[in-house]
Amino acid sequence: MDTNTQNVYIAGDADSHNLKQLFKDFLTQKGVKFVDLGLFENDATTFDTIKNELNEKVAQEQNPVGVLIFGNKNKA
Repeated sequence: MDTNTQNVYIAGDADSHNLKQLFKDFLTQKGVKFVDLGLFENDATTFDTIKNELNEKVAQEQNPVGVLIFGNKNKA
């Protein structure tokens, strides 16, 4: 992945905060720049809004990467 010319957009549902943070930490360690679109803790924005924003960002650019993360309410 050419991290100098490629934008990475991340979005997740309300249950994805821990997994999304692990992924963001991984990208940071690898030197990959990213934009976290949400959902954030205590965020009143709906998941559909965030999903649509991610889709729009990916559709507008030449070589974007979009990552949509879903959490699990049934944690072990």
